[in-house]
Amino acid sequence: MRAIVGLLFAVVLAAAAVPAQAIPADGVFTAAQACPASRAIAGANPGNVTTEPGRTYEVREINKVAGDFWRILVPGAPEPRLRWVARRCGTHAAAGAAPAVTTPRPAATTTRQSAENVLAVTWLPAFCEGQPGARDCRALAEGRFADANGRFSLHGLWPESGCWCGAAGKARSCFGDDRGARILAPSLSRATAARLAPLMPGTLAGLDDHEWSKHGTCYLAPGGAETYFADAIRLVEALNASPVGGFFKSRIGRTVTLDEITAAFARAFGPGAGERVAVTCQRDRGVILMRELRIELKGLVARGVSLGDLILAADPLPRRERLARNCDGKRTFTIDPAGLQD
Repeated sequence: MRAIVGLLFAVVLAAAAVPAQAIPADGVFTAAQACPASRAIAGANPGNVTTEPGRTYEVREINKVAGDFWRILVPGAPEPRLRWVARRCGTHAAAGAAPAVTTPRPAATTTRQSAENVLAVTWLPAFCEGQPGARDCRALAEGRFADANGRFSLHGLWPESGCWCGAAGKARSCFGDDRGARILAPSLSRATAARLAPLMPGTLAGLDDHEWSKHGTCYLAPGGAETYFADAIRLVEALNASPVGGFFKSRIGRTVTLDEITAAFARAFGPGAGERVAVTCQRDRGVILMRELRIELKGLVARGVSLGDLILAADPLPRRERLARNCDGKRTFTIDPAGLQD
């Protein structure tokens, strides 16, 4: 009975957040000032979210015909990510029109596209052993992203040239604490966003915003965030479809060695490919789980250039660098199955 009452209460709250006369809208809202982005007009604001001047947001609704509030998508905001913001706080551009103020871009957009990158892919069940409360992990436990239990998920595509480029944040190291860095929302087509969501479950927690701000702004590909994420999607799809993807899926619940991983990459992409791959680990109750692969790439990521070609063009890693964080020097790892382990 309590569950039913709770569900009804949640439905009432959700309905109250949307005015009865609200109508669908599209385009983008470009903030001119910092204004509250609330769950409901004149209502609560979980996370005390405000718009960022100069940042663009996808528009979903307006509160009424010729209304004075837009309902926008705020990536990375605490749920709900759809928030109401006063119309006076910025400008609106219809779909297909250029916004009055564009999203800040790196100053050096004419610089050559990054040709040395690292593809970071996560084995989500292992990640979730250490972060069970993360939004993507809660969703995984609830049965969403079921495919992520047997394939790699995208963490990011990292240019070797640096991070936090242009207006994306303060000058800072690519390692360590990111707190205080300014986060920008990538501008993606709905088609690319739909392809990205299942391959990067962390979008539920704003991982796409973080990866674009920290790494994508340094990728410098024509097309900006659209090209950056499309390239990353293509690489992860190629990895999962390769014999490497099949190898890890066949080893779920079992252990693998670093040498076996090396051999799997060699079979899939050619001799030496595995020497361009580093492993990071997750410790769980004394068990060393494989958490992530970081794959060295060299060359422009473009259509017609295969993942194998990019891997083999990169310099091999010293063996000591192929065992990264939390592996304790171990060369044997468990491929974590779905669900939290006892």
